[in-house]
Amino acid sequence: MNTIKTIVFGVCMLCMFQLSSQEIRVSIKIILDVNGNRPDEILTNEKFDSAFLWINERMVEYNRGIEFVPFEYVEIGGPSGALSTAISNQFNGTSSDHRIDAGLITELEDAAQMFPSAFQWRSDMINVYYSRTQVQNGICSFAFNTDHDEGILIDHRRADEPEVLLHEIGHFFNLFHTADASCGTTLLDDSSWDLNTIAVQNFGVNYNQLSAANQRLVDDTFNNIMSQIRNQGESRVVLTECQLDKWHQTLVNFTSRTDVTSGVAFYVDDNDPDPCNILPGGSPCGCNGKPDVPFEDAHCAFNQLDGVTKDVIVFKPGMYDADQNSNVGIVLDKPALLTATRQGSAVIKP
Repeated sequence: MNTIKTIVFGVCMLCMFQLSSQEIRVSIKIILDVNGNRPDEILTNEKFDSAFLWINERMVEYNRGIEFVPFEYVEIGGPSGALSTAISNQFNGTSSDHRIDAGLITELEDAAQMFPSAFQWRSDMINVYYSRTQVQNGICSFAFNTDHDEGILIDHRRADEPEVLLHEIGHFFNLFHTADASCGTTLLDDSSWDLNTIAVQNFGVNYNQLSAANQRLVDDTFNNIMSQIRNQGESRVVLTECQLDKWHQTLVNFTSRTDVTSGVAFYVDDNDPDPCNILPGGSPCGCNGKPDVPFEDAHCAFNQLDGVTKDVIVFKPGMYDADQNSNVGIVLDKPALLTATRQGSAVIKP
């Protein structure tokens, strides 16, 4: 997924750059039954291929320079040995009390860390397990709440619902459900609510009585990837700007996130100055910005590029100086994707 961007840098006017997306690697693992059979709904990998196509279409819409790569499809469990059979018995759903909950994902992670080869556990990818279960659900070991490397476990019947996979990946990147409203851009909701119920429960009036701004809040909640509302199919496509910001912050702030990606994202926001901003006559900025304290100018962000990894520089809407110190312009000669959030355009001026 390549993008052409037109950028103005100092004396280099309207330079054209071929830029690549920040790739995030995913490993899909299908847990076989004790006889070596896949769950009926995922006899082939076709549904997974379709899911990643759908997810990456959403990534283009979000305009954050991310592409999910299904690096591998592997099978685990089955009759090939005592350990494989134990994996099938414990995680394939053959037990009548089989469930998907925090206890089960912890059991899976414990076992995977003890026997990484048998579980095909990859430290450099998002590990997603599909299994036959008694509860049609999915769960992610919520990021940073445990001592485990986070894994994802999804019921086989949800394989044709790509928004479920993206929802669990959202948890992997530290996103809460919409009802938690941790970003302030989503509202209280429930799995059985419709647009009108969300409006009444949050604002006390029906949806058609809301202002346009509050209708947008209801829409962004109802159609949100992180909502628990079911049976909406592909209408669940929204991630708000705040959610996407938090997603990128997680990619950079924690080493367990950078393991799964080809690069990191650096934020630039002219309305949120970097605290290392220089005083008149001082030395140049130390360029120690981080996602929750963005860089103020493009120059400091570009200085973070290592020339090897495919990093992403995400600009909040606004007007930026190419170099706040000497205004000499910038030579972009390292691989990176430049993108602005979907809230508006960003202009880098010489």
